[in-house]
Order: sequence, then C-alpha cells, then structure tokens
Amino acid sequence: MNARSHTFALTLEPCQLEEAAASLFHTILFHRSLGKFRIIDHSSYTAGSLGYQEVDCQLIDLTYIRCNSQSLDQTVCRQLVAFARQMHTGSGGQISLEFYQRRRRNRWHTYQTPASCFPWEVWSVQLELVELRDERERELCRDRLGDTLREMICGIVELVGRDDYLPDVPCRNELHMVYDTSYPDVQPYLFQFRNTTQGATVPSFGAAVGKTLQKLMDPFG
Repeated sequence: MNARSHTFALTLEPCQLEEAAASLFHTILFHRSLGKFRIIDHSSYTAGSLGYQEVDCQLIDLTYIRCNSQSLDQTVCRQLVAFARQMHTGSGGQISLEFYQRRRRNRWHTYQTPASCFPWEVWSVQLELVELRDERERELCRDRLGDTLREMICGIVELVGRDDYLPDVPCRNELHMVYDTSYPDVQPYLFQFRNTTQGATVPSFGAAVGKTLQKLMDPFG
C-alpha cells in the first residue's frame, strides 16, 4: 500500500517557523487522534472524549485548534525546536509528519517475528527562511502568512474528511499496532517526524511570502 502524501510550502522568518509548523501539525493530529481508550475487561474498551483548546499565535495573525494534551504538545514542540535549530536564514528544509501502523511479518509465528512499520499517510511542510528589512515588511509578512495558514488549515480539514484509508480499529491486545498508547490523555494514530535541511536560494519578499499549498486537491499527483 502506498502512503498518501500531502505537501505544503511556506516562506517565513526564522522566528515564525515553530508557530507556523505547529499550527499545521497540530491541526492534522487533532483529526488523527481519539480520546484515550478506557479498558473495560480483557477483551473490550471504550474511547473517551477528545478535548481541544484554542491557540493564539504570538508572531502570526492566526488562531488554531489543537488537542488538549500537554504531553502531545510537548512532543510536537520538541521536534520543531530541534528542526528550527538546524535551519539558518537563507536556507530551506522539510519536516514531515508520518502516520504508520505495525504489522506482523508472519501471522502464523508472531512470537518469533517483530512488527514492521508501514506508513499510510505523510504530511510534509517545505520551509524557506528569509530575513526581512524593516518593520513594514514584517507586518505584511505576518498578515499574509496568517492568511496562507488559514487556507492550508481549511485544506487539511477537507482532506482528512475524505473517505480514504484509515487503519482498522484493532482488538485490545493489538492497540499498540495502530495507536500510540503512551499518552495519558489522548490516543493518536502512530506517528513520527522526519526532517531534512539544505541550502536554498531565497526568493524575493514579494514572491516568497504566502506561497500556496502544493498538491492540496491532488494528493496522489
């Protein structure tokens, strides 16, 4: 099975990187998470409610929603901070959020074989960092970036609402094959971050700020 792939592109100031990427990844995780599962007995469980909270960005004109989970937020924050430290003004990079599930390599001898990981959905954010000349450009960048992120968030909501493949809900003993059960207050599908950084030629400010979403309506293109 080939993983669905969606790609976004943004150009922004270094100080805006973490907030911008967090707004996209938290939106995705909100729609790819369930409330914490509660075990009833040896064979059954129920899913709890999924709480949410609004986040007001400090350096971007944007408010978005994320799961009301401090531990999940800390996971995302650690990944973005580490990625931001690798990036430099005038450079480019990509960070991806990959959802996967575990499968047994041999269904008849599971006690002998470890589980393999199969990605089924990948969301990538391509970033270029620029240094703006004055406060007027920063204010313009702040407004345009907010508009672009709102458009992307609406696109994410539309994409996750499609009737596409999602892993089947497993039996209790195999929850860890589909969901990350390590969080105390939320249960997202298994996910991991991947990132790369590289040098890039930075476009002019007028052409750079507010890049449009790539492959939004054609995720298989």
